[in-house]
Amino acid sequence: MGPAGLLPLPSPLQLGQTVTIGRFDPFASLHDPLPKPAPPRAAAVTPGAKPASAGSRAGRGQGAQGRRPIGPPPLPRDFRVSGMLRAGAQAYAVVETGGISGSLRPGDRGGRTTDLLPPGWSVAAVDVARGRLVLQWGRQQLSLDR
Repeated sequence: MGPAGLLPLPSPLQLGQTVTIGRFDPFASLHDPLPKPAPPRAAAVTPGAKPASAGSRAGRGQGAQGRRPIGPPPLPRDFRVSGMLRAGAQAYAVVETGGISGSLRPGDRGGRTTDLLPPGWSVAAVDVARGRLVLQWGRQQLSLDR
C-alpha cells in the first residue's frame, strides 16, 4: 500500500505484459488455410514394361485437340454475398460460405490470401453503390449481386 492507503499503479513493463494485442488484420479468416493436397504418387513400374510413347494408344487424343477446355471451378453452393461496406477508400464485400463468413476486397485470391474463395478465383471489384461483387477466374468474370 502506498501513502494514504492507495495502491501503486503498475509499471509500463507490467502493464504491457498483461495486455493482449488483437489480430493484425481484423478481416482475415479465423480458420487455418486449406490443407494442401498430397503430392502425386509415382506410378508403379513393372519390370520389362515400356513407357507409353506419343504414337501409342495411351498417348492418342491427349494433344491440343483431344483436351477439353477447363472452366473455372464452381463456387460452393452455399456461397452468398451478405453485405457491402466501405472503409475510407477501401471497399469490402461480406460473404458467407461453408459455415464461415468474412470480407473480401479487390485483389484477394482464393487459396492464397483468403479461404473464402476456391483456389484460382480472385476478387476483381467490389461495387458498394450497386451491391455487386465481381469475381475473376483467368479472363472470365462473374458478377454477384447482394
